[in-house]
Amino acid sequence: EGGSNDMADVLVNTKMIVLWGFEPTIVHFGPGHQLAYFIKMARERGVPVICIDPRYTVAAEVLADQWIPIKPGTDTAMILAVAYILITEGLYDREFVEKFVDLDGFDEWKAYILGETDGTPKTPEWAEKICAVPGETIRGFTYLYASKSPTWLWVGYGTYRKSRGENTVRAAMGLQAVMGYWGVAGGSVPDNMGMHSKPAAM
Repeated sequence: EGGSNDMADVLVNTKMIVLWGFEPTIVHFGPGHQLAYFIKMARERGVPVICIDPRYTVAAEVLADQWIPIKPGTDTAMILAVAYILITEGLYDREFVEKFVDLDGFDEWKAYILGETDGTPKTPEWAEKICAVPGETIRGFTYLYASKSPTWLWVGYGTYRKSRGENTVRAAMGLQAVMGYWGVAGGSVPDNMGMHSKPAAM
């Protein structure tokens, strides 16, 4: 088990909630199908909520402190850009990675993100051209994500129901892994299907 999806745990322990392509006000999920209510209570306790979604959803309007619109099907690019900042600026949890992550896999993933394997560093500016999220917004999100330990990150099923969409959830799982947001109270595996797959090159 890589984390907790129990909303009582999230309410008490998480420091930030990220709804990535996930709309809890209409999805039948969580205790008594009241996930959105628990997120609302967490926000009332001071936990920031960020919604990353192409649509201005009900959740973006009534639950989120920030809505980040993104071009559909390009989530992986933004996630890789977040990882680029975490790695190049040393913001990830090195102790957790050294203890719990396959280091060969991490080095392979890192080399890809830095552009050592394909000549293309996955910078925020690179991602901006793909996902239409400004590089400045990606950087701001990353610094907040790195400072709010742990973050409860939930990736909606729709983000990866596309060609090569599995890379989206794999990359998101990689983010949570390098930040040490797995296996801790208030952290999460990005989705319950993802618990059965392996982070990209990790």
